[in-house]
Amino acid sequence: MKTRIATLLAAMMVLSMVAVPATADPFAEPHPHFLLVGADVDLTTPDPATGAPYTINSYEKCVPLAGGKAQTHNRFHHLIHWGQANQALVGAGHIVVPFGCP
Repeated sequence: MKTRIATLLAAMMVLSMVAVPATADPFAEPHPHFLLVGADVDLTTPDPATGAPYTINSYEKCVPLAGGKAQTHNRFHHLIHWGQANQALVGAGHIVVPFGCP
């Protein structure tokens, strides 16, 4: 489990270093990202408290990405929210959330 998490984090760091600007969501403010490991997420029920299109029921660990600092909009940002990285993380029982640990 620790090896898979380390591999996922290393892959995200590499992607962020070679990222190119993304055109998706150009008007949103930059924000920090956090990886919820072992997350139980209901993707069909929006969270009325946060406005997120999903509800987080529980998680094992919260890991700040990039030291919890706000990230500019680039390919990495797009991938962890909507792209293949997001799909792989959710498929493995994890999710990246903006702004902080719930």
